[in-house]
Amino acid sequence: MRADRLVMLVMLLQARGRMTARDLAERLGVSERTIYRDLDALSLAGVPVYALPGPGGGCAIDPAYRSSLGGLTADEVRSLALAGSPAPLSDLGLGDMLERVVLKLLASAPTAQRNAAEFARRRIYLDPDPWFQRAEPVPYLPLLQDAVWNDERVQIGYRRRDGSTGERVVEPHGLVAKAGVWYLVSMADGELRVFRVSRIHSAARCGEQFERDPQFDLAACWAEWSAAFTAGLPTLMTTLRVAREALHELPPEVVASAGPVGDDGRCVVTMRFDILEHAASFVLGRSEHVEALEPPELRTALADAARRLTDQYVPASVPAERCEG
Repeated sequence: MRADRLVMLVMLLQARGRMTARDLAERLGVSERTIYRDLDALSLAGVPVYALPGPGGGCAIDPAYRSSLGGLTADEVRSLALAGSPAPLSDLGLGDMLERVVLKLLASAPTAQRNAAEFARRRIYLDPDPWFQRAEPVPYLPLLQDAVWNDERVQIGYRRRDGSTGERVVEPHGLVAKAGVWYLVSMADGELRVFRVSRIHSAARCGEQFERDPQFDLAACWAEWSAAFTAGLPTLMTTLRVAREALHELPPEVVASAGPVGDDGRCVVTMRFDILEHAASFVLGRSEHVEALEPPELRTALADAARRLTDQYVPASVPAERCEG
């Protein structure tokens, strides 16, 4: 809508200072000609905007056209600027709204405070996405968000980690984003249930509301659940060297850490397994792209498995030297 665009145009000029028509057009998704028409409309409405021609020119607004945002220190303004990083709110359709709120607040700040905000934006960037993990499709996130807002029961179909499926009517109490992954925190049959949203393959409103416990604390509930979940994770820690093309095969819930990809196209990954046999099976199934570095007993188990395979598949008549390398 044009009204929204005009407001956004004013906020951009107030928060960022002078900008070229091209930058404004790209930011607002319109043509440069539309930007100039919008400037004319704002000027006719009494907003002191103007365009300066030639090199070093651009679009601007009278610096006096603002109110003072008093009481904020430079550090507080820097924090406000960094809050403009929309992920993962963009998944909920709130990313643009957050940015508009930040722009409104910064637009009313004095020049010194706006400079402090720009200082922070140029020196700190928040990237919430984890390494080597593809974005998970969450087609039912908007429906679940709406159910959370309205305390509405939902019937979901979901896929468990072992590949089996199930259905359940749940009472959605909240959504949590952790390391780029969305989780639904819900109650079902009087018990707390947490579902990974990307594993929900169907969802439908039940058309009835539930009564939310007024004492329910989402943050505290999530902290307690995640602590219990972490305590129940496999305890055998392994260090693997993994080729770039196999990174997408690593189950994210058992990856403890991952380093950057080196010049050789591989990176060092720390993974948890239940038992040694599971770790050995995982590596053997991907031996072309995965090398075990630690612990020593895993390397020994892999060497033993390799010898058994050699004994099983290499004919006894083949000279030993042909089996080397």
